[in-house]
Amino acid sequence: AAYEITDHLIQLGHQRIGIIATQPATLGAWELRMGGYRAAFEAAGLDFDRVPKVYGDFTVESGRAAVDSLLQHFAPDRPTCIICFNDRMAIGAIQELQALGLRVPDDVSVAGFDDISLAQTIHPALTTVKQPAEQLGARAAELLIDLIRYADSGQTRLPPSVIPSWLVIRESLKPPRPQSSRSAERG
Repeated sequence: AAYEITDHLIQLGHQRIGIIATQPATLGAWELRMGGYRAAFEAAGLDFDRVPKVYGDFTVESGRAAVDSLLQHFAPDRPTCIICFNDRMAIGAIQELQALGLRVPDDVSVAGFDDISLAQTIHPALTTVKQPAEQLGARAAELLIDLIRYADSGQTRLPPSVIPSWLVIRESLKPPRPQSSRSAERG
């Protein structure tokens, strides 16, 4: 899913991309999600290690704060797109960009992950990855039961589960505007 959303925005023409992530220990699927972003960048011939990454804590407030850090990374230009590890941070990013007088997606596109109910009601509506919450909850319960069952055998690590997800395209992503000759000269 992380690959799919990243590939989509790269296909739209975005190359100045920032990521608002969480710290690795806060999300069990952190490596898979970051690996999906990396794979999409590398498939497009872009250097993932040069992509600015800032960290939030899943909250709207941390998404707002992370925007300021990302803008400093890209100064004097700005990113054309911000990918967020979850929708709440993406909503905060949109709010902060708008508070700074920037238009989403005309000046900066924003993408999220989870498809929470607010994703379709904010303005602009958030492009995101939908994860089926009921299936995730059921799988989590199954894993907990398996963990309890296998605890006596000493096995405490279960294999990762992959639940199907899909890209929900809304209004917060669009192709980047062509660079002005002044910012093209800066490189």
